[in-house]
Amino acid sequence: MQKTSNNRTALAAVAAAVFLLAGAAMLTAFLSQDAGIAAMSFKNAGTAKFSLVVVEGRTESPIAGAKAVILETGKTYSTNENGETGVIEVPCIRDTRFDEMLPKQWGEVSLIVYKEGFLPYALFYLQVAENETRKGVKILLFENGSTGSAEPFSIIEGPNRAWVDALVKKYQPDAQ
Repeated sequence: MQKTSNNRTALAAVAAAVFLLAGAAMLTAFLSQDAGIAAMSFKNAGTAKFSLVVVEGRTESPIAGAKAVILETGKTYSTNENGETGVIEVPCIRDTRFDEMLPKQWGEVSLIVYKEGFLPYALFYLQVAENETRKGVKILLFENGSTGSAEPFSIIEGPNRAWVDALVKKYQPDAQ
């Protein structure tokens, strides 16, 4: 019974990793096939910088040799013996959907971090500011089998708190 459970867990982990890789490949293919839209977005976006620190999720020990793939560029960065990537330059792609309500003054990028023996970690909407460097974004990786789940971690960074507060205040109905 234990062997069957371990086989199912391993199969689920492989399936989840394949799903994430397929999604990243599809996004990269979409951006490169529709070069007009991608080039226009990047051309008007400016650049931002950030660095990652990848650590083991329970002990926070640095993890060397982890690979971070930036979805918007398709580029891969590796961590050193301190779990650090060094500075990564990315396009500062600003979400303009809210411009009529309350413009966001930052851009967003997404990434997936991989390390053999660990669950993949997908981080969406990492906030970056044009012409600024965000240092030490911490990524917590967990060893396969250590969490009771084979599912990759999927994290969404929420919008800037001051922006959310201003949006809530702007649209709050008058008190009766």
